[in-house]
Amino acid sequence: MRAPAADDASIRLFGPASLAIAGLFGTAIAGGILIALNYAAMRRYAAMAVAALIVGPTLFGLLTSLVAYSAGPQDPGWQIALNFVALQSAAAAAVGDMLQGRFVRARLRAGQALASRWLALIVAIVSLPLVAVIGLPIVAATMR
Repeated sequence: MRAPAADDASIRLFGPASLAIAGLFGTAIAGGILIALNYAAMRRYAAMAVAALIVGPTLFGLLTSLVAYSAGPQDPGWQIALNFVALQSAAAAAVGDMLQGRFVRARLRAGQALASRWLALIVAIVSLPLVAVIGLPIVAATMR
């Protein structure tokens, strides 16, 4: 696996902070989309497809199920929501760093800018309908 040329200023990757923002506002699905966009910028299209179609939705499903199963009837709704949001944000940043962290760090060492965090927020908000489509059946199945 090769990183893009460190001196290619046209490539802007999303860093861990952007992935955490995406996870916070758009769950791990948005984080998976940003990971896929990073792979597309690096011209690694097979990895892009895996990130978009498998990494984000699978991570989202696992974390949603974990939170739904661990929640008891005595737990207040705000606590469940906080656990859900915190897990999604941390997982998106951690998985992104695990998969692409060395590429992002190489770009930073070379003095190159990262992609906009505002763009990460926009991607997160736009991905919310996917969250509803994928997440509602999971929550309904686990809350029986």
